[in-house]
Amino acid sequence: CLLIAACAAAILTSASSFGQAVAQATEEISAANSRNQETALGNLVVDAVKAATNADGAFLPASSLTGTNLASGQVDTESLKAVLTDPTDQIVVLNLTGAQLKSALERSAGMYPRPFAGFLHVSGIRFTVTTSARAGNRVSDIRLNGQVVQPAQKVRIATVSSLAGGALGYFQIWDKSAVTLGDGPILDAVVAYARKAGTLTSRKEGRIVVK
Repeated sequence: CLLIAACAAAILTSASSFGQAVAQATEEISAANSRNQETALGNLVVDAVKAATNADGAFLPASSLTGTNLASGQVDTESLKAVLTDPTDQIVVLNLTGAQLKSALERSAGMYPRPFAGFLHVSGIRFTVTTSARAGNRVSDIRLNGQVVQPAQKVRIATVSSLAGGALGYFQIWDKSAVTLGDGPILDAVVAYARKAGTLTSRKEGRIVVK
């Protein structure tokens, strides 16, 4: 009986904490058009992915976002869960070269301006897309934490296991040997990031410059 009571109490505690505020959003944080452009919500989530690791940068496919905006006001675990397609998707780190990073960004930009589930939201990474160039040769001026990325450079990029496994055509760029496992589910990372920030704002920073 004592064991049952303890389990029930733990369940009730977990359920009640699930609805507790972890942060405040000063305004609505939009996910609109996440499949073909930088968005405030995409930036928030991919920043959380990067913060959960010691990676140099991070990218996250648009398919990881449900398209639901994060409302202004109290932000709790439930509202953060609602913006994620798979809250249990594990965060991993890819060990890539600069050339592979460029190939990934080229794939992301290859269908622009058409919406693409594999469009990548980025953290620690900035680049330019020239829409008049043909697909596969659109991306230039790739910078990682402000520094120009060289083709032979070794880079560590955080993402989710579904993309690391080669989903959305990215299997053409890396294989499983590039993947380092074990940074926990994306929901945990987003909750921890929001809790640490305390206040969440809507930020589009020109990480992806389209011309």
